[in-house]
Amino acid sequence: MSAVSNLLGNTPLEQAMQRQFERLGPPPFDAADRKYAAEIQATLSPEDIASAYAPRRRARARRQSRCAISSCPTAPRVPR
Repeated sequence: MSAVSNLLGNTPLEQAMQRQFERLGPPPFDAADRKYAAEIQATLSPEDIASAYAPRRRARARRQSRCAISSCPTAPRVPR
């Protein structure tokens, strides 16, 4: 058995989660956390880091190219 499903957004849930994230703020990081992160970061090349961001840039460009009208939520905003 197999199936395919598109991702369906849940705007009320997304908004509620965002409010809670803003209320709670970021997690606290101490010196040990920063040291551990630096150790991991030292194992990554600039290419590794760039490749992690490339899919997001491509997805954003696709959304913006499909949505050129000003009422579209992903369309670039033009100052008036």
